[in-house]
Amino acid sequence: MSGWLAMIQFLIEFSIVVSINFVLGMFHPFYIGMIFIVLMMYRKNVYLEENMLGDARSKINTLVFESTMHGILAGLIVSLLIHWLGINIHMEPQFFISLWLILLVISLLNMRYLCFAYGAGILGLCSLLFGWPNMDISGVLAFVALLHLVEAGLIWGDGHRSAIPMFVEHRGKVVGGFVMNKQWPIPLVLLIVSMVSGSQFPVNTQQIMETSWWPLMPLQEQLFHQDALYKILPIPAILGYSEMVITDSPRGKTRKSAFFIAVYSVVLLSLAFLSANVETFKYAAVFFAIVGHGVLTFCWAKKEKHGKAYFSVPSHGVRVLDIIEEGPAFEMGIKPGDIILRINNKQVMTRHGIKNLLRDYPTFIWVDVLREDKYHLTFEYKRFPNGVDNLRILIVPRDESVANVQRPKMQHDLLRHFTRKKTEK
Repeated sequence: MSGWLAMIQFLIEFSIVVSINFVLGMFHPFYIGMIFIVLMMYRKNVYLEENMLGDARSKINTLVFESTMHGILAGLIVSLLIHWLGINIHMEPQFFISLWLILLVISLLNMRYLCFAYGAGILGLCSLLFGWPNMDISGVLAFVALLHLVEAGLIWGDGHRSAIPMFVEHRGKVVGGFVMNKQWPIPLVLLIVSMVSGSQFPVNTQQIMETSWWPLMPLQEQLFHQDALYKILPIPAILGYSEMVITDSPRGKTRKSAFFIAVYSVVLLSLAFLSANVETFKYAAVFFAIVGHGVLTFCWAKKEKHGKAYFSVPSHGVRVLDIIEEGPAFEMGIKPGDIILRINNKQVMTRHGIKNLLRDYPTFIWVDVLREDKYHLTFEYKRFPNGVDNLRILIVPRDESVANVQRPKMQHDLLRHFTRKKTEK
């Protein structure tokens, strides 16, 4: 029992130290700068909403505040897990420079592959094959896995919020779709290992290293027989989720994305822990970090490009793409994806048809709806004495000459963009 009490006491004391450094990291100038970057990104979201709906439903301050709060919670969870599990990272200073250079090259080739999993995986492969850079492959990949795991949680709970409806050209037809663009500024504290001389080695740190059950991830073999010191280092980061979804609803898309990212994270974390004890697993972990994430990205892009549109034009009626809150359709319980067949027993096929039926401001309406292609529902709405002149909905246009039609760009390729411009000249 004394062993368990000692472990609990150690974790509590360690958590206090981590939490103090975490709070200090929230006031780091780089982290505050990242909040301003998120602010600028959300300005673009609000502009897209105004362009599509005529009015912005989302408020910039609210978006930034919610994303920051979610990011802080996610960062605290990751930071505590890193230290509880003893995921330590030893790296040379040039590692960060090499990582950012790799990410820069990746962004020029394809923005969809701008991810720490690819950067860390490529550098890990170079380290295994050529001995450069000198990096702790197991610790870095475990850290990347935890980031993706918390990213999956953020996508599951918050990724679909404030999705922006769009008209999209898909397989030669105009359909409905949504743009989801979320960013979460995350303060983190990492467990860094530094080599020190014996005279500089703190007594408390030596006692921590002699604990039999901590860390769960052992030191690299080249550091095991040397004096090493654990340091807690604050590092700000931004996690993002950007998708144009055509073949699913925003909520359905984020749930599937979050599930597969979580599975990827758990497998990568397991391989990272195994690689800390067995050298051969380093190759498997690096390979999976690159190829596993690449397969997910490729499959998602292919499905969105060739799959069946979720918000397509129905053969009868009009399909609801989005609903304005506090409007008649919202209060009746109509949902995105529903097909409105009739209003007051009169068939509707276009937006103008709905407008004509409501031009006399009826004080009572009933709407026949087909939901999920199998449930026939009827909704009623009363509004005395002003009547109803607008359902406050956005529908998938039957007339393909509608304005604001977007072409989904599955690859944001800057290098190809510059090459094409040069060829055109």
